[in-house]
Amino acid sequence: MDSRRRPDPTTCDVTTEPIPGRVSDTPFRSLDHATQAMIARATFGLSPAALTLAFADWLIHLIAAPGKRLELASLTASNVLSMTESVSAVRTDENPASPAAVTSHDHRFRGAAWQLEPFRFWQQSFFLAEQWWSAATHEVPGTTRHHEDVVSFAMRQVLDIFSPANFPMTNPEVVERTVDVFGMNFAKGFFNALEDFARLARHDPPVTFVLTSGGHNAGIVNEPGHPHRQFRMSVTDADAMYVGPVEWVATARVHDGSWWPAWVEWLDEHSSAKRSSPPRMGLPDVATPTLEDAPGTYVFQR
Repeated sequence: MDSRRRPDPTTCDVTTEPIPGRVSDTPFRSLDHATQAMIARATFGLSPAALTLAFADWLIHLIAAPGKRLELASLTASNVLSMTESVSAVRTDENPASPAAVTSHDHRFRGAAWQLEPFRFWQQSFFLAEQWWSAATHEVPGTTRHHEDVVSFAMRQVLDIFSPANFPMTNPEVVERTVDVFGMNFAKGFFNALEDFARLARHDPPVTFVLTSGGHNAGIVNEPGHPHRQFRMSVTDADAMYVGPVEWVATARVHDGSWWPAWVEWLDEHSSAKRSSPPRMGLPDVATPTLEDAPGTYVFQR
């Protein structure tokens, strides 16, 4: 039995070893949690430490692998030669072979317009760059498989930022659409961007979370008046610090009865004053009229 003891930093008393997996609630740990929350908001949930470790593992082993570097240099020369031959074939009115094949999961460049120059040159260059980085981030001797996957995924996201499909002047489908609508697509996109910026400028509304008793069905189909029903509900700011499930259950207020009335009140507060009638059920014009009111009679069958 492990009977190790360590001093408690808050009281300088000797206490037992902290339980693994238990989150300490001391002021020092609260400061750590607040710092980590600020970092997560600034990095959109990405861990700078994890990314740094992954890239360091990959780069150090790549530097220590001269054979892998020669392989990448050879691949670079081969890609440049392939693109040069492709451009030469276009200039001589020949039907050039594609230096890079379109992957089966990528449908961005399958349109016929992408096979015309110079759009074909840009999409082929992009595919060759993707293939080069895939080779550079895989099968590096000594690098862990997990770190290879992290680096490969990160570099793929960076490359996709510079995809020719993301820029109006290098995307033939956008060019064709612009000509067809006389540039109104850019005007619509501009107003959509203004709406997005306005939404970001507004503070997010509070978050209401409800936890009801019962199973999957009984918890949802929880009509008012049903005996032995209760639910917990809390309202927190959208930018409030994360609270774990155990802490939430301990602090959320318990309400007796169905959660449906609380839901109706929430809908009244957050819905528009303009109410629309529900759509008509059934299709009487095609001989499929509504048989009876919901929920029907089959639910009463035993």
